[in-house]
Amino acid sequence: MTDSTESKPSTTGTLWQLVAILTGAFTLQIAGAALALAVPLRMALDGRPATFIGLAGSASAIGFLAGCLASASIVRPIGHIRAFAVLAAVQAVVTQLFALTDDPWLWVALRLVNGVVNAAQFVIVESWVNDRTPDSLRGRMMSIYIVCSRAGLILGQMLPLAFANAGVELFIAASAFYSLALIPVALNRAPSPAPPPSVAVMSLRDLFGVAPVSFVACFYVGMVGSAAFNVLPLYGVGIGLGNVAISMLAATVQLGSLIMQWPLGWLSDRQDRRAVMIGAAMTTVVGGLIVALAGGMPIVPLALVIAVAVGGCQAVYAIAVAHAFDFAGSGRTVALSSSLMLVWGVGASAGPLVAAAAVDRLGPPGLFVHAVVFSLVFVGFAIWRMTQRKPRPPEERERFVDLPPTLPSAPRLDPRAEVRPEGSKADAA
Repeated sequence: MTDSTESKPSTTGTLWQLVAILTGAFTLQIAGAALALAVPLRMALDGRPATFIGLAGSASAIGFLAGCLASASIVRPIGHIRAFAVLAAVQAVVTQLFALTDDPWLWVALRLVNGVVNAAQFVIVESWVNDRTPDSLRGRMMSIYIVCSRAGLILGQMLPLAFANAGVELFIAASAFYSLALIPVALNRAPSPAPPPSVAVMSLRDLFGVAPVSFVACFYVGMVGSAAFNVLPLYGVGIGLGNVAISMLAATVQLGSLIMQWPLGWLSDRQDRRAVMIGAAMTTVVGGLIVALAGGMPIVPLALVIAVAVGGCQAVYAIAVAHAFDFAGSGRTVALSSSLMLVWGVGASAGPLVAAAAVDRLGPPGLFVHAVVFSLVFVGFAIWRMTQRKPRPPEERERFVDLPPTLPSAPRLDPRAEVRPEGSKADAA
């Protein structure tokens, strides 16, 4: 592989290049999901204060934000393949360090570094996907890429099933997957694309002016969704679940988040998107109340209720982006989507720490009290906004696209960013 830009190869050649890149992304997600579960699980089993578990989750989100903003500076001097190789080595070393020390402050620092590197690696992978994908296949490739990524997340959350004690072996396995991710990328013959551009963003004032509900929704999803994934192991240990049950619970939550996107997205193309977001958030309220108030639930119904509750919250993000696109003018869609991702990142940076504080004060149910409170705040704001503006007619809307916030370059892969015709800069909804 070279670091020079070349013409695109034949369709068959492009297909195999994309398969190699997607395999690398899939393997990265396995490693990242395994580490994201292993860190809070190990800290909870070791009896670390909830504050440290929240700090570790927040540090990862802060690092992710920093990596999104700094990735272009990392890639430009040395090219994509060298940058990816260096980052893969750093990830492997960082993950091994978790197995060599039990200092909670060092673990927080390592999660910060892990977040930075994780974002930069996915910027590189997504730059290749964006460069190799023909314009006519962008929507389909976006869907395939998201399914591969989410499948990797689910499998990564299940990796602790192979290691009953959730000890150093789990960190070693995660480190091995980080190294394995380098193989298909390094062997890939696809030429390096142009260096990733700097992140285009809108001012907070302009962003809020386009779609206030989308702005608040993305912050809400960061606050609640990030907390759910990072503090869930603490909840599981607190109610007496074993490592296997916690791993299955985490994987079920990821699966629920994947499944709930499509029916809610389909519905949002036909109804007021704000009403659909309200309904999704209310599933989080109902599910959160059930879990918080009904102690001693068997693991299967508990997992299903939590999966629906968290899945409802997670589904709000992509609907919020679609809602904002409905009111964005031509040429602003990439900046709009990137800005909403950064708003999500701010919420994700605060969410684990706030949720951990709730668990510290209220016990394990505090995680879901946190989810219920923020969901109700969002629902109240969205209902008020519905009284201020009418929705866009369905025929004037952009179509829904499943756009997770954890894929840093997804705004450039989004087919809506390329095909959107000139539209009016309508009043905020």
